[in-house]
Amino acid sequence: MPEANIFMDLSEPPLFIDMTGATIPYPEIVGYGSSSVVLQSSGKAVKTPLRRPDSRASEVVENLDTIRLEQMVYIRLQPLANQAACPEVLKWIEFTFFSTELELMRAGTLRNLLDKALIEPPAYKMKAWMRQLARGMMYIHSRNVLVVDVKSWNVLLTDDLMVQYCDFGGSSLLPTNLNMDNVCDCGYTVKIDVALLGAIFYEIATGNRCDVDLFLRNKRRYIHSFPRWPHRWHLPPTVGVFFGGVIERCWMPIEEGGIQTAWELDVALERIEAGLDPSNEPVWA
Repeated sequence: MPEANIFMDLSEPPLFIDMTGATIPYPEIVGYGSSSVVLQSSGKAVKTPLRRPDSRASEVVENLDTIRLEQMVYIRLQPLANQAACPEVLKWIEFTFFSTELELMRAGTLRNLLDKALIEPPAYKMKAWMRQLARGMMYIHSRNVLVVDVKSWNVLLTDDLMVQYCDFGGSSLLPTNLNMDNVCDCGYTVKIDVALLGAIFYEIATGNRCDVDLFLRNKRRYIHSFPRWPHRWHLPPTVGVFFGGVIERCWMPIEEGGIQTAWELDVALERIEAGLDPSNEPVWA
């Protein structure tokens, strides 16, 4: 959810309408994506289906279905009896037929913070973010959910700069009796989630964007019909990058020693913090 000034640099900002057909005022909008618009209302974030004046009814219905899928994911992710809520998952407040009320994160997204940072975050903060994201993903996977849309603009910051996952509209909600390590849902796996998390780690460590194209849409000759992790040469080098070894292992194939699960990633981070493993091997020049 980007910050409230997202239309400042646009000469013709997009026009959105609500489900009654009324125009949504720009100051109320804190973010929007391909299927939803997020508004600020009474100190809460309210997520509604994206609707433009020229939107077809089928498009609005599809966007509404995405909102409802996300509501089902949030229900799955709520803590079980005698469990504490996962601090790395955005808290939902209330569901309605047309919207989802969420906790409002005024600090914005991790991507916005990294874009605006004049200096790199201190090492302890980068380590903390990586550990929180690994643990959050571990919890999400434990509830048989694949995040799928693992990107830094889908990670929010609390007032004390803790990270939280949000935006589960594209996630895979899987049967609870499946072994997540073996699940492949239209090409998406726990390994793909972990590899994409490695891209977020790279952004945290360098401040540079690391957009991964799982379908090679920008290639003229070959487009994947299902998501596939790209060849190594499509990814940036990790030589000299903070925690570059962990990032590299997130990207490496499992059979070559790559990290498969969020649990393995959390263990790898813990071993580095304990001084048992180096943080910068292996690397790719």
